[in-house]
Amino acid sequence: MELNKICTARLAAGLVRICLITFVCCRGTSSLAEMRIWTLNDGKTLEAEYVRDLFDKIVLRDADGKEHSLLKDSLNLSEDDIEYLELENPPILDLSFKKSIEQKNFSMIRYAEDRPPEWRANFGAKVAQKSSGDYNHPLTVEFFAIGQEIKGNRYILLDRNYSTFFLNKENKRKFEFYSKRTVRMTDLWDANDDYSRRGEQYFGFLIVVKDKRNKVIAMDASNKWLEENLENLEKRGIWNYMDKSCVRTFPTRPTSYIANREAGRN
Repeated sequence: MELNKICTARLAAGLVRICLITFVCCRGTSSLAEMRIWTLNDGKTLEAEYVRDLFDKIVLRDADGKEHSLLKDSLNLSEDDIEYLELENPPILDLSFKKSIEQKNFSMIRYAEDRPPEWRANFGAKVAQKSSGDYNHPLTVEFFAIGQEIKGNRYILLDRNYSTFFLNKENKRKFEFYSKRTVRMTDLWDANDDYSRRGEQYFGFLIVVKDKRNKVIAMDASNKWLEENLENLEKRGIWNYMDKSCVRTFPTRPTSYIANREAGRN
């Protein structure tokens, strides 16, 4: 009897939890939709969210979840409505990350025989429109160049930069830019750390394109976790160390430091 009561209580708690999760998810989904007042040529209005274009029609969804397929010519669209529809149908973009990395040696420079070599890098991004049609609104592209410790599991924001542009016939619907910053990465054998190899190296990238509303319309990355943690990555400054969640952290400690600390505790 007691066992039945426990099972019933746990089942009830589980159902409440499921209901709460469903309620939260439904609220989160509906809050993302933008309900607008659409006016038809006959003066009638419809409060609904935009779903998609369908040839010469647009599909709208009202608050009850019912979809309405309306001819564009049947709507009395304001300038604001027209701009909204244009922004909701951005062009299909092809994104490319640009990098140039070369090694700089100092062995031939006087008094620099002991200076380790540097890897000097410049980064940029290219955006090309793949779909047809005009898009007469500004876009902003931002890239994040990611480095990694040679010894350790930390990542580094080597560089980030952005630029605002238009895609039009004059630039053949293409845009490319480079950061003015030259990134210097070292590669050395640390005598203070049992001659272990230390320094930085290039790891990967993230490119994001946003419209005038600051809404992401295209993204490309060398690694999925960079896309998944965009919000954290946007908070990082250049040469910030971070983990795979793009949360700021400290560089990996030298092995000798860790050994000395452990010895001191003993």
